[in-house]
Amino acid sequence: MLKRMNTKQASQHLRDVWGIIRAPGTLRRMRSTGGGPEYLKVASGEVIYLAEKLDAWAEPIITPHTSTASYPLNSPWRRPRRHQQHPA
Repeated sequence: MLKRMNTKQASQHLRDVWGIIRAPGTLRRMRSTGGGPEYLKVASGEVIYLAEKLDAWAEPIITPHTSTASYPLNSPWRRPRRHQQHPA
């Protein structure tokens, strides 16, 4: 059976399971602006998050990237950024 949660419970799940801090208000805003976890809106208007969908959203956020394409800011191998002159 799928675990269903309201916004407050989803916020707590992200904190407890993944260490990701997203306040209930932030999750509400993300429903409008995008970028948040998948949710369902039931006939009564209530918003439901499924644990499976929260976990699928959270996993890539905490998974370390393995790319070494960029160097740390203090690396001697990093080229200085050149400022471009914009035509007047």
